[in-house]
Amino acid sequence: MGDLDERNRGAGAYSTPGVDPPYKPGEFVPRSSRPQVGFELEHVTPPSNVYVRQEECLNVACTNSDPNVSSFTVRGRLLRASDGKVIQFETTALIGSASIPTGVVVRMVEGYLLGVQVVPNTNPRRGRFYASVSLSFDSPTTPSIQNLIADYFSFTHAPTWPGGEYISPVESAGWSQSLQVGNPAAGADWSTTVPTHQRWRLQSIVATLVTAVAVANRIPTFIIDDGVNILWQVDAIVAEVASTTKVYALAPGQTAAAGAGNTVSLPLPGPQFLTPGWRVRASTAAIQAADQWSAISLNIETWVDS
Repeated sequence: MGDLDERNRGAGAYSTPGVDPPYKPGEFVPRSSRPQVGFELEHVTPPSNVYVRQEECLNVACTNSDPNVSSFTVRGRLLRASDGKVIQFETTALIGSASIPTGVVVRMVEGYLLGVQVVPNTNPRRGRFYASVSLSFDSPTTPSIQNLIADYFSFTHAPTWPGGEYISPVESAGWSQSLQVGNPAAGADWSTTVPTHQRWRLQSIVATLVTAVAVANRIPTFIIDDGVNILWQVDAIVAEVASTTKVYALAPGQTAAAGAGNTVSLPLPGPQFLTPGWRVRASTAAIQAADQWSAISLNIETWVDS
């Protein structure tokens, strides 16, 4: 029986009821201890390291290329120093012309800033609405005291402070779009210019040239320039004669070739970034008065560039 007692002592689920003898004094020692951390219930330190003084304000700036976005709202929460109450603030600002930076100053009361969010009136696609929020003195032209938010806002991405990022408008993914260039007049070449406050990454070009009956060897040249100086160009490897239709397709890494059909493939530099005022255009040697460029499409990724 003594051996059985020794086997059953402390066996837990495998012990036999009525067989295990009770613990003797001093045999059981509890292993718990008092909590090592205590929490205040009154006079708690605010959960923020941003203290706003009366002469300071929030400086909010945005650059937008989406015509559907006409305004934005700045919302936030602040622990007021005068009475310790948490208050909410909200300011709405109208957006001017597309791609023109818009700024607003949000007046503050003294206290701890707890949170800030910028909300456009509709949901733009990634790369079209960029906003920044910073703490500064009582003027939109003074340097920032502390940067809070700077990022793109979209349907699936709504940055806030705290927790948001502070990035440049030309960082991260932009807005991928198909840009349709209007047809030029007959006998003229086409051109498109990067707008103010935008940056492009050119990914491909497709354009069609229909030649008239006038006899001539047309040789299209595709050009990227800064508005004055030519920075890159490539010539078609075959001439386009009278009464024909050729589709010119350009993309990075593509080998210059003339297909069995009506397609001419040409290379583009890649990645090719274009800043405001730069142009993408065609210049056709021996173009005739009735020749017509059409179906001009550029695949680009764009960013607002304030």
